[in-house]
Amino acid sequence: INAEYMGIRHKHKAQPFRTRADVEVTCFTYEGIDAIKAALTAGEQSADGQDVAIVIRLLAAPTYVIVANSVDKEDGLAAVHRAIDAITASITSAGGSFKVTKSPAVVCVEDDLKQATDAADEEEEESDEEESDEDEEDVE
Repeated sequence: INAEYMGIRHKHKAQPFRTRADVEVTCFTYEGIDAIKAALTAGEQSADGQDVAIVIRLLAAPTYVIVANSVDKEDGLAAVHRAIDAITASITSAGGSFKVTKSPAVVCVEDDLKQATDAADEEEEESDEEESDEDEEDVE
């Protein structure tokens, strides 16, 4: 009976929402990479003490993905906005720039995986085109 109860409880547990935003972070000052690392760390730490987990991953330089996992949609969106504000404040104070390329939105896991594979496919196609252009120049 206890195993059945746990199975039912697990099925009825609230599923977390994933909130995602794509951003570009650049810094061409002397601090450069260190300023970008500090800004992204500030973004991740902006959710400390909240029930929201924020993860920032590199998609393709200089594009980063901010992902928040939460049980409540509004909390996830608010957490991503706080992370964006923290990153903006940190990187602009170091002389860098920040741009939101894709506004924060709630996505499902399948959409998130599809976007990641689409982005990887686009990068692969661009590199293939560049290689074919270089090959044509070598022939002439």
